[in-house]
Amino acid sequence: MEEQSYRGYDALRMALEMERKGSGFYRSLAEKVSHRSLKDIFKQLAFEEEYHIKVVEEKLLPLCESDEAYWADEELMAAHLQRLMAGGAFPDQQRVAGRLEESGSEIEAIHLAIQSEKDSLELYKIAGEATGNEEGKRAFALLVEEEEKHLQLLHHWRKELAEHGGS
Repeated sequence: MEEQSYRGYDALRMALEMERKGSGFYRSLAEKVSHRSLKDIFKQLAFEEEYHIKVVEEKLLPLCESDEAYWADEELMAAHLQRLMAGGAFPDQQRVAGRLEESGSEIEAIHLAIQSEKDSLELYKIAGEATGNEEGKRAFALLVEEEEKHLQLLHHWRKELAEHGGS
């Protein structure tokens, strides 16, 4: 099998796609859950994923306008991106609907969201470490910080629902 190489631009296009899917993912979850506060949380997360798109478009993509290598560690990024391309961070809407119907659980929606945020966080951490550009490092650090906030919020709501008999 031929090994594929990725430039920084490729990783950022993937990050954009991931954030777009994330926004749709959270909008879909907001439609499927009945718990009012959880519905609002998922709407908020969809809005924040839209903000992440702006960060990538405005702060990171301009750094890749030249053909120069963007990553200090190209091998690390290539391996990571290939793995990510195989799975994708956010599940598609059919898979989400199937899992929620199967379990009938709002906690399952949170589990799906937590795993998706962990995958996004991993991409941004590795990309930040692999980039040789200081502005790029700062932008990825901002995305990491945002995804960590999402994880904290989701863990909080998972605990809340578990303690108060959420379905």
